[in-house]
Amino acid sequence: MKKKRDRREPTARATFLIFVGSDERLLSRLTVRVTGRQLPDKSDQWSHMALGFEMTTGETVYFEALFGRRLGGPKSLEGLRAWAEEKPERRRWETVRLPLTAEESERAFALSRSWVGVLGYAEWQLPAMWLFERLGLPIPATPWRVVCSEFPARVLVAFGSRVDLCDEKRRTPDYVNPNSAWRKARLLREEWT
Repeated sequence: MKKKRDRREPTARATFLIFVGSDERLLSRLTVRVTGRQLPDKSDQWSHMALGFEMTTGETVYFEALFGRRLGGPKSLEGLRAWAEEKPERRRWETVRLPLTAEESERAFALSRSWVGVLGYAEWQLPAMWLFERLGLPIPATPWRVVCSEFPARVLVAFGSRVDLCDEKRRTPDYVNPNSAWRKARLLREEWT
C-alpha cells in the first residue's frame, strides 16, 4: 500500500530578524554612517536587515528590500550566507529570533509573500532618514515603498504583533533603520527571556 504524499504547502513556524554588517560598498558605508555612527543610541554596525522564516520543511528563507529593486523573496538563507562569506567585511551578520507563535509566523510569512513585487524600494528615503537623524526633519510616509529595515517593522505592525521595532524616537516603520531595530530587538530580547 502506497503512502499518500503530503501535498500541503510548507508553512512558517518561526520568525527572525537578520542583520548584516557594513561592507566596502558606498551605500553600505553611508547607511551605517547615517543611521549609526556618532549617535549615542545606536550600535554603529548594521547596514542592512531582512525578515527570515524557518519553514516546517526545515528550510530557512527570508524576504528583503534591496536598493533599486522591488521587495524580493522568499530566498534561501544559504544564499545570503554564501554572499556574506565572499568577503571578510561582510561576515558580521546575526539573527534574532522573534517570540511569535507558529500562527503569527505564518501570518507574517503570508503577508511578506503578498507584498513581493508590489512594494518598491524608497531610494529617496535614505537621504530623508539622514535629515531625520541629524536635523529631526520628518520622513514622509511611503505606503508602497520601503527601505530594508522598514519592511520587517511594517510586517510586524500590520498584523498586530506584540513585537514593535519602532521606538521612542522612530514612532512609525518609515523611521526604523537597521541600527535602531537592532537596539530595540536587544531591549525586547531581555523581556522575552
